[in-house]
Amino acid sequence: MKCETIEHIGTVAGIEGMCVRVEITSHSACSSCSARMACGMSESATKSIDVYTNRGAEFHVGDVVVVGVKKSMGITAVVLAYVVPLVFLVVSLVIGLSLFEKSEGMVALASLFSVVIYYVGLYLLRDKIESKIQFSIT
Repeated sequence: MKCETIEHIGTVAGIEGMCVRVEITSHSACSSCSARMACGMSESATKSIDVYTNRGAEFHVGDVVVVGVKKSMGITAVVLAYVVPLVFLVVSLVIGLSLFEKSEGMVALASLFSVVIYYVGLYLLRDKIESKIQFSIT
């Protein structure tokens, strides 16, 4: 059976009407390593996710819940966050180097700037993207 959702266990941190704020702790790959204590490189981070649900009254602060997102939405998020900016970077670098062979440093800066412009555009469209990529409490 194919898994259709990506799920994480989290704790309800706050409830405001239909918005349930859930905190999840993500661990790096080091968390499963037997040498993680001696290495000192392991890391974990707490992330906060807003889940909009009609069932907000059912939850209480401190409840342990499972937060999920459809796998297709997760893939969309990865493409928007990593793949598209990489394409922007490589394409602008190739075009810049073919047009301005002598000033490689300026071409590199311009390529990085194109990625910055992309992320600013992504930030400006965050509400539209947020309406498409939604988490649910299962």
